[in-house]
Amino acid sequence: MDLSDRRPVVVDVADPDHLDAALRYAAAEAATHACGIRLVRGTGTPTSDGIPRAAADPDHRAREVLQRAVECARLVVGERTPVTSELFHGPAASAVSATSRHARLVVLQRGDYAAPCARAGRPACDELAVRSHAPVAVVPDLWTGGTPPGSLVTLGLDAPRRRPELVREAVALAQARRAVLRVVHAWWSPLFRSDLRVNSDRADHWEAAAGEVLAAALATLPEDPRISVELQVVHGRPAEVLAAASRSSCLLVVGRGWQEQPRVGLTAGPVAATLAYDASCPVVLVPTGLEVPGAPAAPAAARRLRRAGQPA
Repeated sequence: MDLSDRRPVVVDVADPDHLDAALRYAAAEAATHACGIRLVRGTGTPTSDGIPRAAADPDHRAREVLQRAVECARLVVGERTPVTSELFHGPAASAVSATSRHARLVVLQRGDYAAPCARAGRPACDELAVRSHAPVAVVPDLWTGGTPPGSLVTLGLDAPRRRPELVREAVALAQARRAVLRVVHAWWSPLFRSDLRVNSDRADHWEAAAGEVLAAALATLPEDPRISVELQVVHGRPAEVLAAASRSSCLLVVGRGWQEQPRVGLTAGPVAATLAYDASCPVVLVPTGLEVPGAPAAPAAARRLRRAGQPA
């Protein structure tokens, strides 16, 4: 069977010296879905005149970086999983957008090792994630965990919004890991006091709403006795609650919104963007039906992207 013909797991190479965590995650996903891994890298970002450029001799430098990543990938994933690579003339966001159209998943590095000045100079995870047409996994460079017995996959559920595709994805990820699926809905009121009747009523309302949304989504899936699903409804800011939940999880799953930020452009929604940097475990950002169909279009300069060949 030629696994290279199947939709691959795409890994954006930001820092080849600290790629192990992202590669381990990508290798596990590729093994689960019997597909290959494709490493991609962009050579530069648009300049004020709208023409993508990078440092002097960008091709040579970018090819070297990508080749090192390929060598690292082959050590991590072994011989059974095909590893290919692709270099793009243009920004990383455009490379992610182009390759994600035919990808099963896009894996992004979270630069935990990078100095603040270096981190600020590279595309942010949420900026890259919002360009992807496929689900995105943001993997911390410092992540060393796997999926030990009794692991939890945590799903952040926005109860009033019916997102069956989000629940389906979380169930599939929990099944693949033989993990318990913990569904967390957080609601926030700045004047919350547990001893007030109005807040008690609100808590009951949110618990009922979250239960209805979850039950409706699970009803569309075949029953699987191997999967245990538990629901938690808590008062707190959603990003803070989910970041705390990630400390006891092997994976965190949230819906990926998107919004326009002044002087920044398109980024993921506020909860997804925060968790991309604050979560202790890998975070999967799932496109939902509430987004505008398809990923947001890249800027005109970014669309002038061309492939620069495959070093491996």
